[in-house]
Amino acid sequence: MNYNLSKWWASLWSNRPEDDCLMEWLCDFTSHPIVFCTIIGGIFLAGVLMVVQLELRDRKILRE
Repeated sequence: MNYNLSKWWASLWSNRPEDDCLMEWLCDFTSHPIVFCTIIGGIFLAGVLMVVQLELRDRKILRE
């Protein structure tokens, strides 16, 4: 099942027209599902860490 899902995801990315891309290297870079998911996961993780940092800072201010 995992193989079929990755095959579908790869076909989804490979069937798009080249004119949609602003930069050709960006298309090549994001055409791999692992790279794309890593970028999205990194952005999500950065957001979570920012929220945690703000919460900890607010608790420290309230304690003083």
